Amino acid sequence: MESAKEYAIRLKEQEFMELFGDMAEDAEADYQTHNYIESLLLGSSLPEAREREIYHNLQIGGFTNIEAMEVIEYLKKNQVDPISSGHNYNQTDIKRKLSKQ
Repeated sequence: MESAKEYAIRLKEQEFMELFGDMAEDAEADYQTHNYIESLLLGSSLPEAREREIYHNLQIGGFTNIEAMEVIEYLKKNQVDPISSGHNYNQTDIKRKLSKQ
């Protein structure tokens, strides 16, 4: 029997394959992926130079699928914490923060 952590990892891999498994790695990422990257940039805590670099890449033709996935993971890891930043937050944000500790 698998643990809860192994189960969560397997589900995440399954979800990823359902969403992106049929995409060629060297093909250009689609419009939705670019929009998702832009939305993640709005809530990121990146240095301004790095943020401008990502925006520039979006404007000049974007990313390949594999590059887009790497950028998305990077941006997810660098999101502003709504609680410590003083922005609006809710009970779910508090639970999420406590579960990470």
